[in-house]
Amino acid sequence: MTRDEIFMQEALSLARQGLDEGEVPVGAVVVLGDRIIGRGFNRRESGKNALCHAELSAIDEACRNLGGWRLINCELFVTLEPCPMCAGAAINSRIKRVVYGTQDSKAGSCGSVTDLFALPYNHKPQTLSGVLEEECSGILREFFAQLRAKARERSDSCGVIICAEGTLWDESGELLTPDTKDELNELRENHKLLLVSDKSREEMAALLDRHALTDCFEGYASTSSSGMTKAECIRTIAKRYKHDRYYCIGSKDADRKASETSGVPFFRRRQAAGPNSAVAEKQAQS
Repeated sequence: MTRDEIFMQEALSLARQGLDEGEVPVGAVVVLGDRIIGRGFNRRESGKNALCHAELSAIDEACRNLGGWRLINCELFVTLEPCPMCAGAAINSRIKRVVYGTQDSKAGSCGSVTDLFALPYNHKPQTLSGVLEEECSGILREFFAQLRAKARERSDSCGVIICAEGTLWDESGELLTPDTKDELNELRENHKLLLVSDKSREEMAALLDRHALTDCFEGYASTSSSGMTKAECIRTIAKRYKHDRYYCIGSKDADRKASETSGVPFFRRRQAAGPNSAVAEKQAQS
């Protein structure tokens, strides 16, 4: 095993630590001579901080160990090609050499998307790519495979809440309670949310976009444009999405009747509370 591979193995060990903690598995070490003086792995989720990249953590520790910001004659080994932020940190800290395992086609800034080291900055680190590339890309594939499996599991287990118009905002388009959006995000953890409305698709799109809810709602135009009753809309949605569990949420007797006619359990939304309160007030289906 070469010297570069030995230090990349150390970076991979840190990446696996991140994998165990549910982070995108990227690991990095800063080396001076034959000594590791800085270590780091991606901690963006646990740290809730966009700056918690593996390279920045390793550079930070190296600077503290050396007692200065200049990492002259130091090398950075990282499992994934550095992003613009981390490539910039390598330039600013005067890293002599950057060695990375696998390319990043989305954010790589050492040759993939761009090459910051080729620009006329006052320092140009040397680069080497492809060291233990298969191992470095393999741990990323493992992470994203786990993520897709969890998403499928969640999708299979979630129900669908069909929201009647007037449940979420009033006629002026204002959300009914200030905390409704936060409550919707909580509901979205376990349910797919859809909206049944008499408005046209164009009108619905404008409302949804206004409240930045396009990712969790789908406008479904009913009586005014399609000729279907609200109950027929609910039945159509239930057939279309083929989930095992459906609920309808609303605030009017008409919503309850449409839900019961469709054979879908109904939740009444209290006028002064958000959708979570509605879910807590399930009405027994007759």
